[in-house]
Amino acid sequence: MHHFIKYTCLLLPVCFSNTLQAATAVVDTFDADIGSWIQNTIQTTVGHSAAGGNPGGYMTTDNLSSQGFFEAVGAQNVSDNYSGVFADGIWTISVDLNFTRGTFTDSWLRYRFRDPTANGWHISLEDTVFNPVWQSYSVTFDTTWNDAMAMANGWVKEADGVLATPSFSDLWDDVFNSEVRILGSTSMEAGIDNYKTSMVPVPAAAWLFGSGLLGLAGIARRKQA
Repeated sequence: MHHFIKYTCLLLPVCFSNTLQAATAVVDTFDADIGSWIQNTIQTTVGHSAAGGNPGGYMTTDNLSSQGFFEAVGAQNVSDNYSGVFADGIWTISVDLNFTRGTFTDSWLRYRFRDPTANGWHISLEDTVFNPVWQSYSVTFDTTWNDAMAMANGWVKEADGVLATPSFSDLWDDVFNSEVRILGSTSMEAGIDNYKTSMVPVPAAAWLFGSGLLGLAGIARRKQA
């Protein structure tokens, strides 16, 4: 929560529409370009590298022009496939990260609600390895969880009181944006590759419930191809 308070005032201006669409399963390999992804803060730069990803091209992000005070990088997506209604059920979201320059303290998947507060929920990617090598991270969760269940599985509610974040289950009824956020120093560069979202089929979801694996953030290490 302390990270959110520190950076809220520097977020990009946001515009909210009343049109609800359904988020869908996506696979972004960034081989050719970064598609509809944009900078996640006013002091973040995003770009594309044609080679050196996991494999192929990848999205780059840095805060090297932040004038020495902004300690976050990353990217967000507000297009139809990444916002609106996430259907009730179990979802898995994964991303590959490469920490190429700087001092890093945390990495998040973050989803903000479509209202004037622009607050939301985030989850740290557990066991993050802050090294200049590609690593894969994934999170599995149920959009119908109540707040207590979400928090028990690592999700952080970003505000209470006047600026109260909606409940975890309400968040997924109208997501404003999907974001990969990396926190650390004022001189960071990182790579983002292979962002994927998908719903877990019902039989597999039942197995996850039975095995107790649902909601655990996992890491699968793999070297650059």
